[in-house]
Amino acid sequence: MVNRSLLRSFCLLVFLQLFQMAFAAASNHYTTIFPETNPLFSFGDTSYVIKRVVIDAGHGGKDSGCLGVSGKQEKDITLKIALAIGEMIKSKFPHIRVIYTRDEDVFIPLDERANIANRNKADLFISIHCNFVPNHSDFHGSETYVLGLERTKANLAVAKRENQSILMEDNYVSKYGDGWDAPEANILLTAWQSSYLTRSMHLAEEIENELENTANRRSHGVKQAGFLVLRQTSMPSILVETGFLSNPREEAFLSSREGQETEARAIFKAFCTYKYEVEGRRKIYAGKENRSRKSSEASEAKVVEVSNPVKREEKSKQQIAFKVQIASSPDKLDTGSDEKWNLTREIEIRRENKLYKYLVVGFNSYESALEMARKLSKSGFAGAFVCAYEGENRIDVRTAKEKIKNDQ
Repeated sequence: MVNRSLLRSFCLLVFLQLFQMAFAAASNHYTTIFPETNPLFSFGDTSYVIKRVVIDAGHGGKDSGCLGVSGKQEKDITLKIALAIGEMIKSKFPHIRVIYTRDEDVFIPLDERANIANRNKADLFISIHCNFVPNHSDFHGSETYVLGLERTKANLAVAKRENQSILMEDNYVSKYGDGWDAPEANILLTAWQSSYLTRSMHLAEEIENELENTANRRSHGVKQAGFLVLRQTSMPSILVETGFLSNPREEAFLSSREGQETEARAIFKAFCTYKYEVEGRRKIYAGKENRSRKSSEASEAKVVEVSNPVKREEKSKQQIAFKVQIASSPDKLDTGSDEKWNLTREIEIRRENKLYKYLVVGFNSYESALEMARKLSKSGFAGAFVCAYEGENRIDVRTAKEKIKNDQ
């Protein structure tokens, strides 16, 4: 049975959603209850700049995390990687405040990790971990998680292992409820974090891309699971499983200084790309919907699916194109049941890093793509952002702009 705390949470969520609907109907605005997209929280400043980043080194103190085949402890590896990422961010962006959930070998409860991020009004939460699969020493590579329902037994197993940390906390039942690991709890709190899912997926994609192409690690892609540490954060949040300590070679790599710096630099580069792209447009708060658009303008979107982009090493010099990413998902989305998908521009679906990415195409410049991203953010695609491709390969927007400038 669902306990009382879950029932209270459910009732509160229903109340907030009803309040949201009533407010939207009264003001003819599309709005949400979340600060990131609610005009009530804009305070007159519509620019979006990342100012505070929380970096969470998984486990610590009496919680060693998983143990490698030669005895290396997850808590030690995650701390060194987390500190390295923080130093890189502080060096490159002195104006950004980097906050660590721990900077030494201490035990921090999972809810307090989220509280640290929320109290400091962080713009981003990055949790660093190591993976482990018993009796499978050949498994290797990275995977990055955002909050969501476990779609496979493997995802569920990873989440359960990381969530076991709460058993080391005092009074964990009173803090999380005796149904903390029930599906109902995950559904309720996934709804709370869902307003930040687009940006969380964006950062997760960039991290997996850098770990595969910069750090030469095998990428298992972006996944969703019910990690407790992500459930109550009020900002885009991701959890990186940097590698498998059950693999002797990967354990040796992750426990080495070179390996830790390689992982940290890849995650840092992904952060830089994410920062540039989300700050490349002004933050859009929900405004009035344009309900006067003629139905002829909202013609059915054209869909082109690209499943197998060419490998980077196979490409020659190809044309650079700017596109607007409006969604990404592990599964194909039902685009026919929602009117917002009836765009006048072509939508391209790409299968990359085990995700379906939905891109609006057909722009002749970065500026025109940026203008469209702003419009789409107002019309149901909060978090829409400009990305760049060189031929069939995705590249950093800054790099794309520099290449175009150099070719002129």
